[in-house]
Amino acid sequence: MTVIEWLVIIILSLLLAVICLIFGYQISFLIPMFHGPVFVPSADDKLATMLSLPKLTKRSKVIDLGSGDGKVLIALAEKFGLQGVGVEINGILVRRSRRNIARAGLTKKLTILKQSFWDIDLSQYDVVFFYGTSYVMRRLEKKVKKEMKKGSQFVSNYFQFPTLKPVKTVNDVRLYRL
Repeated sequence: MTVIEWLVIIILSLLLAVICLIFGYQISFLIPMFHGPVFVPSADDKLATMLSLPKLTKRSKVIDLGSGDGKVLIALAEKFGLQGVGVEINGILVRRSRRNIARAGLTKKLTILKQSFWDIDLSQYDVVFFYGTSYVMRRLEKKVKKEMKKGSQFVSNYFQFPTLKPVKTVNDVRLYRL
């Protein structure tokens, strides 16, 4: 190889390295798109609605499926003093949510599991929160009907089940009672 060819390779490598340093963090959120849904945080007005719909007590066992950055769980712990579990498959978001939980001083109340929510048994939870995608709702409805106890509540931000009917819908947030 000539000197010019080596210089071109070095310059292109440096340019790629700079692009990765500048945009790497943002690009890293695109990778899970091939493994699962892209992360979109709940808007504050939707979050307020999600917290207001279910009947919650200090003993409510809550779980957030696809918990993202931990925003829903942190709000539940801060507003109601609840303990909760988040399930998130994206390792970057797991680290981010654990960091956010630590910053909020809630590590003793909130736990984030790095795994698929399909592997979680929902029978031990009273209230399930979800903001996912439409293409999982049919399969998730089957899981919910099979695993959740009678009287349990399921809160879905925007997306609805194919056959279950919500008991209440406010601001495109649906509350289902099983």
